[in-house]
Amino acid sequence: VHGILIEMEKAHSGLATAVFSGDKIGIQGREKEGEVPMSKELFLAYIEAPRMQLPHKSAEPFALAAREFVRRLIIGKKIFFSVEYSKDDREFCIVWNDDPASGKALDIAAELVKEGLASVRSKLSKEEGEDDSLTTRSRYLMLREEQDYAKKHEKGIWNKKAEVVAENSVDLIFPGTPNFDHFKIQEAIAKMGGRAEGIVEYIFSPCGYNVLLPKLNVVVKVYLESVTNTPSGVKSTEEQQKIAKRGKSYAERIAQHQNVIVELGAYDTSNSTFTGRITLAEGKDIACALIANGYVKLFVQKTANDETYFAKLRIALHEAQVGKKGIWKEGKLGKGEEEKDPKAKTFKAKVIEIHSGDSITIEKVGGEEEKRVFLAGIRAPKFPSPNSDEKPQPFAWEAKEFLRKLIIGKIVEVDVEYTKTPEKREDEPADTKKKPMTFVTITYNEGKCVNVDMVAEGLATSLTPRSDELLSKCYADIVEASTRSKKAKKGVHSVVTTPPVHSYHDLVGNNNPKTLIYYTEVFKKNPKATGIVEYCFSGSRFKFRVNETTCYIAFVCQGLQPLPQDPNLPEVQGIFKKGQKFAKSNVLQRDAEIEAISWDKKGNCFGVLYINGKNYALSLLEEGLALINTSSGRGPYIKKELYYQAEEKAKKNLKGIWNPKENISIDSIRPVEKEFEQVEGKSKVEIVSYLSNKCLYGVYTDDTNVKKLEAVLAKDFDPKKAEKLQPPIRRGTYCMALYSEDKKWYRGLVEKANTDSTYSVLFIDYGNMENVTLESIVKIDSKLLKDYPPNGIKLGLAYLNIPPLDTEVEGKKLRSILQNQLDDKEVEAQFKYKEDGIVYSIIQCGGEANPMKSLNAYLLKRGLAKVSKQVKLPGFLTEWKDIQDKARSEQAGFWETNELGEGSDEEAQYISQAYLTSIKAIFPYSCLLYTSDAADERSSVDLGGRRLIKKK
Repeated sequence: VHGILIEMEKAHSGLATAVFSGDKIGIQGREKEGEVPMSKELFLAYIEAPRMQLPHKSAEPFALAAREFVRRLIIGKKIFFSVEYSKDDREFCIVWNDDPASGKALDIAAELVKEGLASVRSKLSKEEGEDDSLTTRSRYLMLREEQDYAKKHEKGIWNKKAEVVAENSVDLIFPGTPNFDHFKIQEAIAKMGGRAEGIVEYIFSPCGYNVLLPKLNVVVKVYLESVTNTPSGVKSTEEQQKIAKRGKSYAERIAQHQNVIVELGAYDTSNSTFTGRITLAEGKDIACALIANGYVKLFVQKTANDETYFAKLRIALHEAQVGKKGIWKEGKLGKGEEEKDPKAKTFKAKVIEIHSGDSITIEKVGGEEEKRVFLAGIRAPKFPSPNSDEKPQPFAWEAKEFLRKLIIGKIVEVDVEYTKTPEKREDEPADTKKKPMTFVTITYNEGKCVNVDMVAEGLATSLTPRSDELLSKCYADIVEASTRSKKAKKGVHSVVTTPPVHSYHDLVGNNNPKTLIYYTEVFKKNPKATGIVEYCFSGSRFKFRVNETTCYIAFVCQGLQPLPQDPNLPEVQGIFKKGQKFAKSNVLQRDAEIEAISWDKKGNCFGVLYINGKNYALSLLEEGLALINTSSGRGPYIKKELYYQAEEKAKKNLKGIWNPKENISIDSIRPVEKEFEQVEGKSKVEIVSYLSNKCLYGVYTDDTNVKKLEAVLAKDFDPKKAEKLQPPIRRGTYCMALYSEDKKWYRGLVEKANTDSTYSVLFIDYGNMENVTLESIVKIDSKLLKDYPPNGIKLGLAYLNIPPLDTEVEGKKLRSILQNQLDDKEVEAQFKYKEDGIVYSIIQCGGEANPMKSLNAYLLKRGLAKVSKQVKLPGFLTEWKDIQDKARSEQAGFWETNELGEGSDEEAQYISQAYLTSIKAIFPYSCLLYTSDAADERSSVDLGGRRLIKKK
């Protein structure tokens, strides 16, 4: 033994990967990354083993036994060898197996001869060293002694008993031979439970194997199920061949001449091949091992129906892709790409919206952006597209509802698995750009997986991923959950093929009076209802799903002023979007309660929305994302003091609208105040325009700011660089407008959008009104409004109503009075209250500040106005009623024909459409004062006929 160990230290070594016969073995050298290991065949020196079976020749007795004896000793193990001599390019060696279990190195040839499974050559040839040293002759004599021992004990080939020889004379059946019957083979394996013991005899590719089934004495050709050795994503044919060789070499290292378990599938008669699975003795699946190392590609066959087995293959593929092994070394993952930013791969996010059972919108914690993502590894029943006549797939509703109740509004952990871009359809234009889809795994409640839960409830199925897609990390759990839900017949796997139909009557935009009346009557009887906020039109207007009446309604938060969604008001638009985002983050798809207060003719329901028992409107006000609309503050559920407290809190904290950085003019978006806001103060103005029946326009006599503004505009404003306003342009939009008379640009306010595609613009620093085209108005820099307040003010005659002016006679009287009182004169406006941006004042046209000598009192005296019942008349003005009574008794002005509406309590008649029409007969909208020529020409004149934008 000592001498053998010394010889081993000088010997070469390698991994035994094949035993072709009792005296011929195959070895591989050390494996190097990216290279095919060196391999060679070795022959045992000085001995001969029985010949194995050839296609045209039967095997010699004990051939298979000799091969099996050596195989069990060395296959898959490290062996040591020393070359004794070479002959015909073949190396004849002494081979040892350093077997730790035996405690000594075994001489393979000696052991084989001793068992009677090989014979020693009768005479040494010249190549074998007939004239060599004593060492050679000593080894030869040692082998002869072992052979004598075997002969003496009639071992192996030295046993001449007929029954022993017959038992060890095996003729195997090979594929394609006349005796090969695949039906009998499949039947025999079925009786074994579908799994047969075997030995891999030969590997002709990474996916193709010849396997000996000893119990059947048959060799079968097996092609591994669901894989292919034609890899994609490689650079060239040369690279393909290199990877295929490495794959074959790897298969030889782990499987050739190893004991395996075989499961056979379909049989292809054209090439005598079975598809199947081959598992090593230790339980390793050969296909999984090849895939995991990137030597073969997963190929999904139509016949593959074992979800659990396929999951194993996909997990192996994921390992190769992530580790960039073999064919995935370049990181080309085809349809699925890893997230490029590793830091963004896992993060916490809030669930904002559920679109379906496998698609949600999330918002990253600490971030601003919302993102739609898809649950990796699963597919839920789908809803049809909005304009489709198709019905939702069975259980689509249940899947969405389950997911909504599970995670809506919760903070979850998002693990980005991969992204992929959908393939372009044939009917789509060539330049169509598809947005990448992000696939994620969502975990909640300390590790529970949403993807798995959806499948476990039978509300989604495990998605069979393509071989060029990355795999969800919880894919194995998904497959296991799928198996459980199928067994339990849950959801989509249940015997219920037609689940309950969830039908809701949609009242949003429904103009059917009978339908609206029916549902409004239902809510009158019981104004309280529960349901879900289905959609956020804005921060305060929603589509609400009502549980009790199974309908959708348009619901508006009572007491709030909706902010305009106007791209021409970017600052306001920004607050609108923040309000909508706040609603989506806090109420969208939440269980909620409403209390209906009123309905309008369009079917909008006004009321209070409660989320977890709290009035949502208060939260919106506290964030500065809405304004109070006191005119709609009716109903037993509106507590105005709470609304004002919430708004004051936002003002104090400079939130939203109230943040000076937002540069928002509250007056431009503040709602109409029916409960008039009291104001104090006075100012010297010149009345230059009559905008409507109740609104005069005055410019301040101190024009210092105007001069500064004109200088700034002349220096810095370039209309060519200014951004255009986008239709539709709403009333109240500030702008820069081109004045037709001098072709200069001035600050303006859009008062009306006309039917002829023009816009009536008030030049706020001068009082002119002009109809301009879209090309003549552009956006204004908010700084120009903040730094330079308008040089004009909208004024109304306090405590008065002016009735319809539909007669030429009385129109001339009023025109004459206004000309006499206001033309080219400075007046004093004493402010009293404010409504809808108009400051209602007592106008003093000169002399002492006496209300009884004001323009207001003078119009009452001439019978051209009436004391308003909408606003309480102060005590110091009660004398105005006496003036009005006297004018009425004298039938002055409009009292002559009772056109002031004596006895009518409906003051609203004075702002009716009929009145607006008649007032224009006297004061055209685009004119400052009516004349017959001006009416025909639709030109702008002031009370005295002079232009107001003066040329300097």
